[in-house]
Amino acid sequence: MISFGAEDVRPDAVTFISLLNACKHGGLVEKGHAYFELMINTYNIEPRIKHYGCLINPLGRAGKFGEALEVINGMKMELDEDEARNVRKKLKEQNAYKILGCSWIEVDSQVHQFSSVDKTHPRTDEIYNILESMVSLY
Repeated sequence: MISFGAEDVRPDAVTFISLLNACKHGGLVEKGHAYFELMINTYNIEPRIKHYGCLINPLGRAGKFGEALEVINGMKMELDEDEARNVRKKLKEQNAYKILGCSWIEVDSQVHQFSSVDKTHPRTDEIYNILESMVSLY
């Protein structure tokens, strides 16, 4: 419980989505993980997909792929492939599209930009080979 004036306030699932989202955007990986554990262990709130996303995303960005994979493997929810297919179908019917994700990395004072499904980078083959070797480890 959190004291707010004369009243005790109990955080709910939405409160934790907000906290985890703020940690995600602020790059506060450890703090986000602590809030995630607090949510489960202290407040007995079952994580939803948004909670997991706010935890897994910053772990991946921080290069903590092993921890991210542990969280994914420990998820207590089943992914509904039919629901995902229906959402994609509705989006297609409405001519909606997702804006491509984009990342930048600076190596030797040179900035490299990567977009999803973009294979125009001069070292695309090398990048994909490394990614495939990393995925095969799991």
